[in-house]
Amino acid sequence: MNLSKFGIKDTPLLKKAFEYALAKHQSLTKQTIELTAEQIDSGITNQLNLVLADKSKSESEKNKFKQDVEAIKKRETQAMTMQVTNNRNMEFDANVKNNIDGLKNIGVNDNRATATALLLNTVKSPKDLMKLQEVFDAEICADIAEYLDFETYPAEKKNNLATSSDVVKNISLMVVTTRLSGLANLINSGQQIQLMPNFGQQLAGMLDTAKLLRGFNPKADADLINKFNSVERISGFKLSVNGQDEIEITITAKPQQQQRPGPGGMMPQPPAPKTDDGGFGKF
Repeated sequence: MNLSKFGIKDTPLLKKAFEYALAKHQSLTKQTIELTAEQIDSGITNQLNLVLADKSKSESEKNKFKQDVEAIKKRETQAMTMQVTNNRNMEFDANVKNNIDGLKNIGVNDNRATATALLLNTVKSPKDLMKLQEVFDAEICADIAEYLDFETYPAEKKNNLATSSDVVKNISLMVVTTRLSGLANLINSGQQIQLMPNFGQQLAGMLDTAKLLRGFNPKADADLINKFNSVERISGFKLSVNGQDEIEITITAKPQQQQRPGPGGMMPQPPAPKTDDGGFGKF
Protein backbone atom coordinates (compact mmCIF):
# COMPACT_ATOMS: atom_id res chain seq x y z
CA MET A 1 0.00 0.00 0.00
CA ASN A 2 1.27 3.45 -0.93
CA LEU A 3 2.22 5.49 2.15
CA SER A 4 1.75 8.72 0.19
CA LYS A 5 -1.97 7.92 0.07
CA PHE A 6 -2.05 8.89 3.75
CA GLY A 7 0.56 11.63 3.56
CA ILE A 8 3.11 9.46 5.39
CA LYS A 9 6.80 9.95 4.70
CA ASP A 10 8.45 6.86 3.19
CA THR A 11 11.10 6.30 5.86
CA PRO A 12 12.22 2.87 7.16
CA LEU A 13 10.58 3.43 10.55
CA LEU A 14 7.25 4.67 9.20
CA LYS A 15 7.10 1.98 6.53
CA LYS A 16 7.78 -0.65 9.19
CA ALA A 17 5.11 0.80 11.52
CA PHE A 18 2.52 1.06 8.75
CA GLU A 19 3.14 -2.48 7.53
CA TYR A 20 2.87 -3.79 11.10
CA ALA A 21 -0.42 -1.95 11.64
CA LEU A 22 -1.75 -3.18 8.29
CA ALA A 23 -0.84 -6.79 9.08
CA LYS A 24 -2.60 -6.52 12.45
CA HIS A 25 -5.66 -5.07 10.74
CA GLN A 26 -5.70 -7.88 8.17
CA SER A 27 -5.35 -10.51 10.89
CA LEU A 28 -8.30 -9.09 12.85
CA THR A 29 -10.36 -8.86 9.66
CA LYS A 30 -9.63 -12.52 8.92
CA GLN A 31 -10.67 -13.51 12.45
CA THR A 32 -13.91 -11.57 12.13
CA ILE A 33 -14.71 -13.26 8.80
CA GLU A 34 -13.96 -16.72 10.20
CA LEU A 35 -16.14 -16.19 13.29
CA THR A 36 -19.01 -14.79 11.23
CA ALA A 37 -18.74 -17.65 8.72
CA GLU A 38 -19.11 -20.11 11.59
CA GLN A 39 -22.27 -18.30 12.70
CA ILE A 40 -23.66 -18.39 9.16
CA ASP A 41 -22.90 -22.11 8.87
CA SER A 42 -24.50 -22.84 12.23
CA GLY A 43 -27.60 -20.78 11.45
CA ILE A 44 -28.22 -22.42 8.08
CA THR A 45 -27.56 -25.89 9.53
CA ASN A 46 -30.16 -25.19 12.22
CA GLN A 47 -32.58 -24.12 9.50
CA LEU A 48 -31.96 -27.39 7.69
CA ASN A 49 -32.63 -29.40 10.84
CA LEU A 50 -35.89 -27.53 11.36
CA VAL A 51 -36.97 -28.24 7.78
CA LEU A 52 -36.07 -31.92 8.08
CA ALA A 53 -38.06 -32.16 11.31
CA ASP A 54 -41.08 -30.34 9.84
CA LYS A 55 -43.76 -32.94 9.20
CA SER A 56 -45.66 -30.54 6.97
CA LYS A 57 -42.81 -30.57 4.45
CA SER A 58 -42.77 -33.19 1.69
CA GLU A 59 -39.74 -35.37 1.09
CA SER A 60 -39.07 -33.58 -2.19
CA GLU A 61 -39.08 -30.20 -0.40
CA LYS A 62 -36.71 -31.51 2.24
CA ASN A 63 -34.38 -33.01 -0.35
CA LYS A 64 -34.42 -29.77 -2.34
CA PHE A 65 -33.42 -27.78 0.72
CA LYS A 66 -30.65 -30.28 1.54
CA GLN A 67 -29.29 -29.92 -1.97
CA ASP A 68 -29.36 -26.13 -1.75
CA VAL A 69 -27.77 -25.81 1.70
CA GLU A 70 -24.12 -25.70 0.61
CA ALA A 71 -24.88 -23.21 -2.16
CA ILE A 72 -26.74 -21.00 0.33
CA LYS A 73 -23.86 -21.15 2.80
CA LYS A 74 -21.37 -20.27 0.09
CA ARG A 75 -23.44 -17.35 -1.19
CA GLU A 76 -24.06 -15.92 2.28
CA THR A 77 -20.42 -16.33 3.29
CA GLN A 78 -19.14 -14.63 0.15
CA ALA A 79 -21.47 -11.67 0.62
CA MET A 80 -20.48 -11.35 4.28
CA THR A 81 -16.77 -11.59 3.48
CA MET A 82 -17.02 -8.78 0.96
CA GLN A 83 -19.00 -6.56 3.32
CA VAL A 84 -16.74 -7.13 6.33
CA THR A 85 -13.58 -6.63 4.28
CA ASN A 86 -14.83 -3.40 2.70
CA ASN A 87 -16.11 -1.98 5.99
CA ARG A 88 -12.95 -2.77 7.92
CA ASN A 89 -10.68 -1.50 5.16
CA MET A 90 -12.58 1.78 5.15
CA GLU A 91 -12.24 2.01 8.93
CA PHE A 92 -8.53 1.27 8.81
CA ASP A 93 -7.95 3.91 6.15
CA ALA A 94 -10.03 6.45 8.07
CA ASN A 95 -8.24 5.80 11.35
CA VAL A 96 -4.80 6.10 9.78
CA LYS A 97 -5.73 9.29 7.94
CA ASN A 98 -7.36 10.84 11.02
CA ASN A 99 -4.32 10.17 13.18
CA ILE A 100 -1.76 11.37 10.64
CA ASP A 101 -3.79 14.47 9.77
CA GLY A 102 -4.43 15.05 13.46
CA LEU A 103 -0.70 15.20 14.21
CA LYS A 104 -0.06 17.51 11.28
CA ASN A 105 -2.89 19.81 12.37
CA ILE A 106 -1.16 20.41 15.69
CA GLY A 107 2.20 20.94 13.98
CA VAL A 108 3.76 17.53 14.68
CA ASN A 109 5.73 15.87 11.88
CA ASP A 110 8.13 13.87 14.03
CA ASN A 111 8.74 10.34 12.76
CA ARG A 112 8.56 8.74 16.19
CA ALA A 113 5.25 10.40 17.02
CA THR A 114 3.87 9.34 13.61
CA ALA A 115 5.04 5.75 14.10
CA THR A 116 3.47 5.68 17.56
CA ALA A 117 0.17 6.96 16.17
CA LEU A 118 0.22 4.24 13.51
CA LEU A 119 0.81 1.54 16.12
CA LEU A 120 -1.66 2.64 18.82
CA ASN A 121 -4.49 0.44 17.63
CA THR A 122 -2.31 -2.65 17.37
CA VAL A 123 -2.18 -3.05 21.15
CA LYS A 124 -5.32 -4.40 22.78
CA SER A 125 -3.77 -6.71 25.38
CA PRO A 126 -0.51 -7.36 27.26
CA LYS A 127 0.29 -10.07 24.70
CA ASP A 128 -0.07 -7.53 21.90
CA LEU A 129 2.47 -5.31 23.67
CA MET A 130 4.87 -8.22 24.03
CA LYS A 131 4.66 -8.89 20.29
CA LEU A 132 5.24 -5.21 19.56
CA GLN A 133 8.36 -5.25 21.74
CA GLU A 134 9.81 -7.97 19.53
CA VAL A 135 9.70 -5.64 16.53
CA PHE A 136 10.05 -2.05 17.76
CA ASP A 137 12.41 -0.34 20.17
CA ALA A 138 11.71 0.04 23.86
CA GLU A 139 11.00 3.78 23.65
CA ILE A 140 8.12 3.44 21.17
CA CYS A 141 6.65 0.53 23.11
CA ALA A 142 6.94 2.42 26.41
CA ASP A 143 5.20 5.47 24.91
CA ILE A 144 2.31 3.34 23.67
CA ALA A 145 2.02 1.55 27.02
CA GLU A 146 1.99 4.86 28.91
CA TYR A 147 -0.61 6.44 26.62
CA LEU A 148 -2.91 3.43 26.95
CA ASP A 149 -2.38 3.46 30.73
CA PHE A 150 -3.54 7.08 30.81
CA GLU A 151 -6.60 6.19 28.72
CA THR A 152 -7.51 3.38 31.11
CA TYR A 153 -6.69 5.08 34.43
CA PRO A 154 -7.60 8.80 34.54
CA ALA A 155 -5.81 9.27 37.87
CA GLU A 156 -2.57 8.10 36.27
CA LYS A 157 -3.00 10.70 33.56
CA LYS A 158 -3.61 13.51 36.05
CA ASN A 159 -0.52 12.55 38.02
CA ASN A 160 1.89 11.76 35.21
CA LEU A 161 0.84 13.22 31.83
CA ALA A 162 2.67 16.50 32.41
CA THR A 163 5.96 14.62 32.95
CA SER A 164 5.50 12.08 30.15
CA SER A 165 7.52 12.06 26.92
CA ASP A 166 6.88 14.61 24.19
CA VAL A 167 5.53 11.82 21.99
CA VAL A 168 2.93 10.80 24.58
CA LYS A 169 1.92 14.42 25.07
CA ASN A 170 1.47 15.04 21.35
CA ILE A 171 -0.40 11.76 20.84
CA SER A 172 -2.72 12.72 23.72
CA LEU A 173 -3.39 16.13 22.17
CA MET A 174 -3.90 14.61 18.72
CA VAL A 175 -6.47 12.11 20.00
CA VAL A 176 -8.47 14.82 21.77
CA THR A 177 -8.52 17.20 18.79
CA THR A 178 -9.39 14.36 16.39
CA ARG A 179 -12.27 13.14 18.55
CA LEU A 180 -13.65 16.64 18.97
CA SER A 181 -13.37 17.30 15.23
CA GLY A 182 -15.29 14.12 14.46
CA LEU A 183 -18.03 15.02 16.90
CA ALA A 184 -18.26 18.58 15.55
CA ASN A 185 -18.58 17.24 12.00
CA LEU A 186 -21.37 14.95 13.12
CA ILE A 187 -23.19 17.81 14.84
CA ASN A 188 -22.86 20.02 11.77
CA SER A 189 -24.19 17.26 9.52
CA GLY A 190 -27.58 17.66 11.17
CA GLN A 191 -27.83 14.00 12.09
CA GLN A 192 -29.46 13.05 15.37
CA ILE A 193 -26.99 11.27 17.57
CA GLN A 194 -27.15 9.45 20.89
CA LEU A 195 -24.42 9.95 23.44
CA MET A 196 -23.15 6.99 25.40
CA PRO A 197 -23.76 7.09 29.17
CA ASN A 198 -20.08 7.79 29.88
CA PHE A 199 -19.91 10.77 27.52
CA GLY A 200 -19.49 13.19 30.44
CA GLN A 201 -16.52 11.22 31.76
CA GLN A 202 -14.96 11.09 28.31
CA LEU A 203 -15.39 14.82 27.86
CA ALA A 204 -13.94 15.50 31.31
CA GLY A 205 -10.93 13.37 30.43
CA MET A 206 -10.32 15.35 27.26
CA LEU A 207 -10.64 18.61 29.18
CA ASP A 208 -8.08 17.31 31.70
CA THR A 209 -5.67 16.66 28.83
CA ALA A 210 -6.13 20.20 27.51
CA LYS A 211 -5.49 21.70 30.95
CA LEU A 212 -2.55 19.48 31.88
CA LEU A 213 -0.75 20.14 28.59
CA ARG A 214 -1.56 23.84 28.29
CA GLY A 215 1.58 25.58 27.05
CA PHE A 216 3.32 22.46 25.73
CA ASN A 217 2.15 22.84 22.12
CA PRO A 218 0.96 26.39 21.30
CA LYS A 219 -0.67 25.32 18.02
CA ALA A 220 -2.64 22.61 19.80
CA ASP A 221 -3.58 25.04 22.59
CA ALA A 222 -5.44 27.36 20.21
CA ASP A 223 -6.95 24.47 18.27
CA LEU A 224 -8.28 22.80 21.41
CA ILE A 225 -10.16 25.89 22.55
CA ASN A 226 -11.86 26.13 19.15
CA LYS A 227 -12.56 22.40 19.02
CA PHE A 228 -14.18 22.33 22.47
CA ASN A 229 -16.30 25.36 21.62
CA SER A 230 -17.42 23.71 18.38
CA VAL A 231 -19.24 21.04 20.42
CA GLU A 232 -20.81 23.47 22.89
CA ARG A 233 -24.28 22.40 21.73
CA ILE A 234 -23.89 19.04 23.43
CA SER A 235 -21.24 19.79 26.05
CA GLY A 236 -23.12 22.74 27.54
CA PHE A 237 -19.99 24.85 28.11
CA LYS A 238 -17.52 27.14 26.38
CA LEU A 239 -13.81 27.60 27.03
CA SER A 240 -11.77 30.77 27.18
CA VAL A 241 -8.28 31.73 28.34
CA ASN A 242 -7.69 34.25 31.13
CA GLY A 243 -4.80 36.67 31.58
CA GLN A 244 -2.69 33.97 33.23
CA ASP A 245 -3.11 31.74 30.17
CA GLU A 246 -5.35 29.39 32.15
CA ILE A 247 -8.39 27.68 30.69
CA GLU A 248 -11.70 28.91 32.10
CA ILE A 249 -15.05 27.20 31.67
CA THR A 250 -18.35 29.01 31.17
CA ILE A 251 -21.52 26.95 31.50
CA THR A 252 -23.88 27.96 28.70
CA ALA A 253 -26.65 25.37 28.78
CA LYS A 254 -27.63 21.99 30.11
CA PRO A 255 -25.78 19.39 28.04
CA GLN A 256 -27.90 17.47 25.56
CA GLN A 257 -28.26 13.77 26.23
CA GLN A 258 -29.40 12.46 22.86
CA GLN A 259 -26.27 12.31 20.79
CA ARG A 260 -23.87 9.62 19.80
CA PRO A 261 -20.85 9.76 17.54
CA GLY A 262 -20.98 7.66 14.43
CA PRO A 263 -18.28 6.83 11.88
CA GLY A 264 -15.46 9.34 12.16
CA GLY A 265 -16.93 10.58 15.45
CA MET A 266 -15.65 10.66 19.00
CA MET A 267 -14.23 7.19 19.03
CA PRO A 268 -12.58 5.40 16.46
CA GLN A 269 -15.19 2.86 16.51
CA PRO A 270 -14.12 -0.38 14.94
CA PRO A 271 -16.73 -2.94 14.15
CA ALA A 272 -16.11 -6.27 15.27
CA PRO A 273 -13.08 -5.72 16.37
CA LYS A 274 -14.26 -1.40 15.83
CA THR A 275 -11.65 0.25 14.69
CA ASP A 276 -8.16 -1.26 15.24
CA ASP A 277 -9.83 1.71 15.56
CA GLY A 278 -9.99 4.36 16.24
CA GLY A 279 -10.20 3.31 18.51
CA PHE A 280 -8.76 4.95 19.17
CA GLY A 281 -10.85 3.91 20.01
CA LYS A 282 -13.78 3.36 20.33
CA PHE A 283 -18.00 7.57 23.07
